[in-house]
Amino acid sequence: MIRSRRIVAGATFSKAVLIVFLACTAGCRSASPISSHFVFESVARPIANSPTVAPQLLVLTSGGILATLVEEKSEENELGFYGSSTDGDVFTRTLQLNAPNSDVHPHLEGTPLLRVGGPGAYYAFWTGNGDDHLPMELTYSRSTNFGHSFSTPCPLDAQSGGSHPYFNAGVLPDGTVLVVWIAYDKVCGAAPGSGVLQMIRSSDGGATFAAPQRVAIDVCPCCRPELKADSKRNWYLAWRHVDADQERDIVVAVSHDNGLTWSKETRVSHDGWHINGCPDSGPSLSFLGDKTLVAWHTMVDGDQRVFWAQSDDGGQSFSARQDLALSVHDPNHPYLINVGDHVIAVFQGRDQDQQAGWGRERIYFREIAPNLDSTLTLLPPGTGSATYPIGAALGPREIMVAWTDIAESGSRVVCVRGRVE
Repeated sequence: MIRSRRIVAGATFSKAVLIVFLACTAGCRSASPISSHFVFESVARPIANSPTVAPQLLVLTSGGILATLVEEKSEENELGFYGSSTDGDVFTRTLQLNAPNSDVHPHLEGTPLLRVGGPGAYYAFWTGNGDDHLPMELTYSRSTNFGHSFSTPCPLDAQSGGSHPYFNAGVLPDGTVLVVWIAYDKVCGAAPGSGVLQMIRSSDGGATFAAPQRVAIDVCPCCRPELKADSKRNWYLAWRHVDADQERDIVVAVSHDNGLTWSKETRVSHDGWHINGCPDSGPSLSFLGDKTLVAWHTMVDGDQRVFWAQSDDGGQSFSARQDLALSVHDPNHPYLINVGDHVIAVFQGRDQDQQAGWGRERIYFREIAPNLDSTLTLLPPGTGSATYPIGAALGPREIMVAWTDIAESGSRVVCVRGRVE
């Protein structure tokens, strides 16, 4: 079999300089499902030997595979760059993004993010240690030289006005940078216990940022918002909304002017989940041609469920929800990945046939677009319980999935590769 050539947005890969950013490529509609034909490695392998959590992945046009991991240290955690020039056989650490003697807070609903802008422009965002007034600061750094070096990390909290572990960010090739976060401002008339969705915007590649603006109120304060732009440079925001009676559903808003204004939010599904607490599970967005897809976690009749729905009209309305996890127990944290002209979902859950449904959490894999007739695939396990999977296309017919594996001996980021045979 001739291996397919990698076709993923990124910069030229150099073995001497490894550049990392989070990426999920967009595709076009196709007629036939492929996920049931994926064959995966038999063993999930650690990316690094040291304790690590919260992975992010990127594949470059030349085939290099890159990752960023939070390295758990006895004192301050570090945010490390890793790269592989061997198709993921071996990863090598190359850089530390956070400043020496600073900390990285790896809350898994607020993991560090890396994004790419124009040629040679890379952007990193994470929450780090602040001071007694702001114990966690939303921190930012950028590279303009293909990752050879990054600017001195600086806090964005001076702009955002507080400590915000639940955030997201996006960058367009023209240098437009959007950063959104959940603030805990008190707003008259807002749902009890809810947060406020705030945003700052840069039109010069992150050199300067405009004043923050409010995008929405009545926001679940512990579920990470999702922020992505489609191929037409329309921005989409998804978050968990809170009603006055504590019903928590996923909603989506759209901006057609680079984040200057936003549409009224559209509710994706009325799930009827009333909870006066924190789900700690945000939505995931993806695009396939003119379709907008969203996946999310909720509760129905006391059972955890993972659903997905799609919009054919730019986020103005959504189809009826569809069950993603089927018979899997405790499904959570879905993550959508574009692989060629298909959209794949990965999520964590427990096998109903293992230990009466209480076996360790594993990672499941399923295609959701353009068709949903593929079967669930159970990925090879690590040594512990799996949480927060992410993934990236290695090419139009190949994929890598990574997650944090939590065992009694400690946490490790592990990965597994698959290809269509």
